[in-house]
Amino acid sequence: MPAMLGCGVMLAVALVLAVRWRSYSLDVPAGDDEDSTPGGRAVRALTCRLCVGAYAGVLTGLFVVGPGGRLVMRLLAATSPEAQGRLTEAEAVVGDITVGGTVFFVVFMSIAAAGIGLLYAVLEPALPRGLPGGALFGAGLLVVFGSTIDPLRSDNPDFGIVGPGWLAIVAFTTLAIATGCFTAVAAARIGAAVPRPDSWSFSAVLAGRTDRGGGGSSPSLVRRSTGDAPSQPGAGTALDPGPAVRSRRRTPARVWAR
Repeated sequence: MPAMLGCGVMLAVALVLAVRWRSYSLDVPAGDDEDSTPGGRAVRALTCRLCVGAYAGVLTGLFVVGPGGRLVMRLLAATSPEAQGRLTEAEAVVGDITVGGTVFFVVFMSIAAAGIGLLYAVLEPALPRGLPGGALFGAGLLVVFGSTIDPLRSDNPDFGIVGPGWLAIVAFTTLAIATGCFTAVAAARIGAAVPRPDSWSFSAVLAGRTDRGGGGSSPSLVRRSTGDAPSQPGAGTALDPGPAVRSRRRTPARVWAR
């Protein structure tokens, strides 16, 4: 019972976050570093997009796929009293829901769902914006992967143990669409919170470290950080953009506050 309550709370949190983030759409800027080639800006934008997708996938596994999958298992077990105590294909005991097993399942699905986020990040430009695109993505996951790998493949022996079949189809279809929708809103919200890809340059990172340690610096950053003094109040250099810019920077903690 505590495990199921915990899963219900996680799904409730996911619903609240999805409602709060529904107005966002994933839009990763290509960056405008004047010293970078178009190819370099494209690589940084792609890296940013993939990282956002992977992070969104982990959150989706933590709040939706893991808890939702566990609740579906419990639902199917409750509707199949004659199957209590039998072993499923994964060698799990039907009706035996433990806290430890639930935590393991949720953590495993969180890691595995990073792949869902990466796939969404790649396909997102071809999908409708926002929740409609997420729902379409979730339905596609069910059709392509759910019907061939798990859980709705035709030769799945578990459907001979728990059921009824129509309830399993409805439950897993709902879970797949919810997975796609939450992935979409989570990726959009995280994408709105991360820094622009310009600051992801390896030379910028190395230059920042060596400057703080007393070493050399990247030539491109030297030109901008040692040139003319900033003429605007609150302006700064490439390494220290100044208080006016620092105060506007987004931090990961702000993702949960909006």
